[in-house]
Amino acid sequence: VQMTQASPEEETSQESAPEEHSTRLIPVLQRIRGYVSRIPAFRMRFSAKTEADILVKSTEDRRRRLMFSVAFALLALLLLSVIFGWRQRVQEERERVFGEVWEVVDHQYREAIELTSLNPLRSRSLLTEAKERIEDALAAQENQLSKPQQQQLTDRLEEMKDLLEEVSGEHRVTEAPLFMDLSIVRPDTSGSVLALYEKTMVILDRSSGVLLGMDIARISAEAVGGGSLLSDSQLASVYAGRGFVLAAGGVVEVSLSGKTSALVVERDPEWVDIIGLESFGGNLYLLDRGNGEIFRYQGVEGGFGVRNRWFGEGVVPNLSDAVDMTIDGDIWVLSWQDILHFRSGVPQTFTIAGLDTPFSDPVAIDTDPESERLYVLDRGNRRVMVFDKSGEYREQYL
Repeated sequence: VQMTQASPEEETSQESAPEEHSTRLIPVLQRIRGYVSRIPAFRMRFSAKTEADILVKSTEDRRRRLMFSVAFALLALLLLSVIFGWRQRVQEERERVFGEVWEVVDHQYREAIELTSLNPLRSRSLLTEAKERIEDALAAQENQLSKPQQQQLTDRLEEMKDLLEEVSGEHRVTEAPLFMDLSIVRPDTSGSVLALYEKTMVILDRSSGVLLGMDIARISAEAVGGGSLLSDSQLASVYAGRGFVLAAGGVVEVSLSGKTSALVVERDPEWVDIIGLESFGGNLYLLDRGNGEIFRYQGVEGGFGVRNRWFGEGVVPNLSDAVDMTIDGDIWVLSWQDILHFRSGVPQTFTIAGLDTPFSDPVAIDTDPESERLYVLDRGNRRVMVFDKSGEYREQYL
């Protein structure tokens, strides 16, 4: 190793170099120190700015959320208001419709109750009107009644039906008792036509051409006529122990006690459509629907006289719908929808009142001089109807 020793000048130069370098670094360090000293302030300013921005944004978000909440609440309130208003209008309409119906039917029902015994006809009319009004209200397609309102009307409807049945004189016959088994009297016999005079009844079996006579007080019967004279028999009548049958040859008289038969009125070529045969006061009456006439055959010794027109001069009634007749001194003719009343060949004013349901296929009418009632067999409605002789409905058997 070779070592050299520096000269005094070199040593002096080496010692002064660090001092010069340090002198140069001082300003730099001072700058750096200045920058460093500014960092906390900068951080504080940046932090303050950031917090302010966050605060502003947070405030705007809350404001926006508040506005949305308010808008939603207002929309909900509006929707609820619309729904409530609609429901309120529906409820008001229900109350209006129900009120209109209930006010009328309740008044009619209460009035009908008061008139039940005083004026049954008016009571029945009120109940029928109220019943139809309730049924229309319940059946209406635009029915807006609530369930409680419908139930209230339904309950009142049932009450009205019960009262109407009572006031209407309706008698429900669930099973009619057997009066007599005709097969016991004569095998394979069926009743086609019945006729009654006091306690005596005749029963015509059209299929066999046999006439039965019955004492209804004793409930006993026997065959009293038949054979060729009663062939093609159609109608029957009875009066004072004498039976009469309209058969192929004309009118045959049958003695119920003697069981003998005789042709008493020969078939007349002028007959068109005989649909009624009655005997009264010793005379025979034939209802000819085709001619629009009632022919009378007056009883004479040994039989009956010639055919006479019973109606008065100029009387030409419409009998095209006639189905049956009965006689009590006057003549009553049953048609499809009405009853005609004649006295001494002249029409009388007669109107059916209180009939809630029109006739449907009526087939028979009956009365007698001792009765104040008319009886009509309404086959289509499966009932026997009872009227007084002024035309007012009284009762019915169903």
